[in-house]
Amino acid sequence: MFRFFKRKGWLIFLLAFLLLFPPAIKSQAKLNNRVLITGLAIDKTESGYMVTAQLVMPNPSSEASGQNATFEFVCEEGESMVEGFKKVAYNIGEIAWHSCANFIILGEELIKQDNVIKDLDYFMRDPHLPNSAMLVFCKGRAEEMIRKTAELKLSVGLGLQKIYMYKEESLSAKMMPMQTFVDDCFSPSGTSVLSAISISVDDENKGGGAQIGGSENGSEQEMGAQPSSDSGAAPQKGRINFLEPIAYFKNGKFKGILENENEIMAYLLTASKTDRFDLVIKDVNDGVVYKNAKVGLRVASKKCGVDFSYKNNSPVATIKITLDKLTLLEVLNQNNTLNAPIANLNSYLNNTLYAAIKSQIETDIKQLLSKTKQQNVDIFDIANFAYKFKHKEFEEFLKTKNNIDNYIEDIDLNVAVEVKDFVK
Repeated sequence: MFRFFKRKGWLIFLLAFLLLFPPAIKSQAKLNNRVLITGLAIDKTESGYMVTAQLVMPNPSSEASGQNATFEFVCEEGESMVEGFKKVAYNIGEIAWHSCANFIILGEELIKQDNVIKDLDYFMRDPHLPNSAMLVFCKGRAEEMIRKTAELKLSVGLGLQKIYMYKEESLSAKMMPMQTFVDDCFSPSGTSVLSAISISVDDENKGGGAQIGGSENGSEQEMGAQPSSDSGAAPQKGRINFLEPIAYFKNGKFKGILENENEIMAYLLTASKTDRFDLVIKDVNDGVVYKNAKVGLRVASKKCGVDFSYKNNSPVATIKITLDKLTLLEVLNQNNTLNAPIANLNSYLNNTLYAAIKSQIETDIKQLLSKTKQQNVDIFDIANFAYKFKHKEFEEFLKTKNNIDNYIEDIDLNVAVEVKDFVK
């Protein structure tokens, strides 16, 4: 047997080559004909839905290195999501594969008119689209916002999830995966949130990046700025804005938007698991070292929890926030006088500062609950904690309600903020 293989080895190699090489060519051909959709934008229209896909098109001369790659966009309208995606695939003319889509932008009209859960049902059932794709919304049309990603650096436009994870850590947004948004809608509180995305673009460089579609027959095409011969890439003029508004929903239906900085920070302080973040305390005044001052702090350790108790058979929730390992960064007194507290740090770490930190956080959280109560929204997911720790008592409380969805109006909220040690 060994002698046979030794003599006929060349023949066996030739047969294996003939059998394996054609399928390899076929697989590579399929791969070359596949276009990866990296992001999606969905708008509500009078006749249905507008679907816009973000594609990454490499430069044929530099596919291996990925240099000079650009965004292209395909936009089509259909009576349903399925029809819209079918038209997108037809417009591309190749296999449209969206398993790489990492974000979905929802237009303002869509979130305000529709039950978002019903719109997302298509995406949840699609076996190719990952449920971990990030959901965001935008003011105006999602199509216009996704086209602005062409003005961002390629790594930023493709990595919006990572950008929003960083924004969540710095308390400026909430990174919301699609699956989590849907799960939250069916939680006891029924409350879900979405952060906004807004991209500012320098007027001198509008339209950088290619776009396809945008008309009935998909024939319109506009090319953006050509790559610079010096750097190998077009200059990018876009940037993602820092503090993003947050839309909140009850059972998938839009209820309102948090736009005020104090409201956004109050929500993110309780909803974010981040430890390290910066905080600005306003109107600190003792007439000595603080004179209507803005005080910049860095927090390196934060804990947040909810306790639940009952008073006269009515639920009382207590949000407990503990801040530790704080650093005093700067003191901006009235008339924009910047003080450097390092030389005499102890005089700045006084009871006035501690009281101001507690007062601002407690006030902002209570005002946020008061605002959302008017729309019957449990913004702090109090019902989730009630079912987790005091579910029997909470169920008895719900029996006293004519409509159990209106439980939040009878819940009292206390806020307890503890400020521990400053780093000296």
